[in-house]
Amino acid sequence: MVWGDYLSFESGRPVKDRNSQDGGVPVFGANGQVGTSHLPPLCKIPSFVIGRVGRRRGVYYSSVPFSATETAFYALPLTDEIDLKWAYYKFQTYDIDRIISGSATPTVIRNELQQIPVVVPPLDIQRKTVSVLDCLDRLISVNAKICDRIFQQTQSLVRSRFIDLQPFNGAIPSGWHWGTVSEIAEYHDTKRAPLSERDRKSLAKTYPYYGASSIVDYVDRYLFDGIYL
Repeated sequence: MVWGDYLSFESGRPVKDRNSQDGGVPVFGANGQVGTSHLPPLCKIPSFVIGRVGRRRGVYYSSVPFSATETAFYALPLTDEIDLKWAYYKFQTYDIDRIISGSATPTVIRNELQQIPVVVPPLDIQRKTVSVLDCLDRLISVNAKICDRIFQQTQSLVRSRFIDLQPFNGAIPSGWHWGTVSEIAEYHDTKRAPLSERDRKSLAKTYPYYGASSIVDYVDRYLFDGIYL
């Protein structure tokens, strides 16, 4: 069986008031929620969204009716044998970035989604699986909030001690001095081109490839051989 036997992937469309701050309808794009809307939801049931256009796409679930922009697909059931939340978790195991057209702008092809083979367990097993994964998701969310709170507290402490100098009444302690980062560290930069199609399809992806804020992929060659920030 393939996903097209269970789901219909519908194209989103422009949402005129997606920038509303107080709309009751979530609006999703290729990279997740992009705003809210006061207009009727495009998808009338809780379901999931798959990013369609762009270099960074993902899979996102909405527990309430929602709208999707033209940069995303949303899923509708074709049978009562499928749990949409289970299908969402299953799609998170796929590399959506590889299901693309050959055009200059990476685009997920609807037919490619429909033709992905899938083994679907009985509905009761799907729901038990969702129950377990939902618990894990909630735990991850709680831990993420705790980590964010700790990070904010750390930032506040560093600012208090080393920028505002509050423990020292605002005065630089004896033996300290103002300086620049370049006095204690070296900057390493590179003009490496974005990942090529060869890089993305390489099987020997051993080394992390960093973007502006995090790891964006893994490659088979490295540029730096030390510990860096």
